[in-house]
Amino acid sequence: ILFSLQPKIIKNKNIEKVRDILLTLPGVGNKVADCILVFSLGEYSITPIDLWVKRILTTLYGLPKNKNYQFYRDFFKHKFNGYGAFAGQYLFEYFRVQKIAS
Repeated sequence: ILFSLQPKIIKNKNIEKVRDILLTLPGVGNKVADCILVFSLGEYSITPIDLWVKRILTTLYGLPKNKNYQFYRDFFKHKFNGYGAFAGQYLFEYFRVQKIAS
């Protein structure tokens, strides 16, 4: 299903529709779907949210720890104005190397 729809959807920049389709595949959850969007389809406004990214958001930006995936995803997407994937990579590396929020 995904591969038959992908060219038309991507041509129209309907990334959220691609994400919805990815989420219907067995074993694909929010993080994996976002990883595919970033690393395979070049959608750089998105940061896949994992434990490290959540720690960064709660430590650096003071966000609450009990919010859902979409809350953190939306924050990152809007905070970095289309460059969330790059910001996520830089912040992850900085926090990892500095051993912040371990």
